[in-house]
Amino acid sequence: AFLRGYGLFGRKLFVAGESYGGHFVPNTVEAILQHNHAEESKKDGGDSDLQINIAGLMVGNPYTDWEHDFNANVPYARYHALCSSQEFAEAERACGNHFARCFWQRPDVACPFACAKAVSKATENALSGCIDMYDIYADVCPLSGQSRIATQTFLLEQYRRRGMSPVSPIFPTCVQAFTETYLSRPEVQLAIYATPVKRWRECGLSGDGEYDFNFQSMLPTYRRWLGGDAPQLRVLVYSGDADFILNFLGTQSWIESLQLRVRKHFRKWLGSDKQVAGYVTEYEQGFTYATVKGAGHMVPTDRPRHALDMVAAFLAGTSLDEVTQ
Repeated sequence: AFLRGYGLFGRKLFVAGESYGGHFVPNTVEAILQHNHAEESKKDGGDSDLQINIAGLMVGNPYTDWEHDFNANVPYARYHALCSSQEFAEAERACGNHFARCFWQRPDVACPFACAKAVSKATENALSGCIDMYDIYADVCPLSGQSRIATQTFLLEQYRRRGMSPVSPIFPTCVQAFTETYLSRPEVQLAIYATPVKRWRECGLSGDGEYDFNFQSMLPTYRRWLGGDAPQLRVLVYSGDADFILNFLGTQSWIESLQLRVRKHFRKWLGSDKQVAGYVTEYEQGFTYATVKGAGHMVPTDRPRHALDMVAAFLAGTSLDEVTQ
């Protein structure tokens, strides 16, 4: 009904998201592919009008694979001057380079005490509330009792210890404090037909906004697609390079594990303002990985112009080398 009602039959569809979207975006695409296959497999040939012309997907700073992604936080802290060489060396010694088991604990993997202690120390500055773990170069909110990062850190620690996670809370300095105040006003809740709550919070919503954290890796899905078990999709994975929590080291690690053949090697790309916007590697089978220089977890928030350049090029099917200057 939606496709018919809006005249969308045959038009290319791209699915995009960020952070935990590293799971729900490829899962959405996979559901569409399965739907299309079911229609094609019907004895009468199915209804071509019910098939969705899925063309590709785009994920930014995505949570994709627990081990690759969360093994990268301790090294990122070291390489961005957030811990000492001694603290990093101790974490390597105690954890054997398997940091994920204690940085983001999961119920089926043991976290040795010595490793937990070393990982906690090595990531303390990143998670202390003094900086924004989603954009390490951004300022934090100075309002007394309303530091957004302290709130985020508390939620992150509480949820991940229970194998759960809140929705990624990423906003410019102090916007969270102001937004919570505004959306807690009864007249605002009434005007937007929201369920009344005494205090609105972006994460949790008094326990109703929680979801179970999915430790399942999405790598088998990518391998199946890239192995030819699906119509070829165009894929863009990108990383704001100032994000600590789902950083470029982890993303590059899981991409390298796919063992794709490189078509165009790592090189800079320029935005429409003629400035270096980041770096890009293009692989065969329509897979592209790009970084966005100076952006955090939410790339469009920090680098809106370069984000638009990147998205426009992807949708047009052109290389980031070809962004109009």
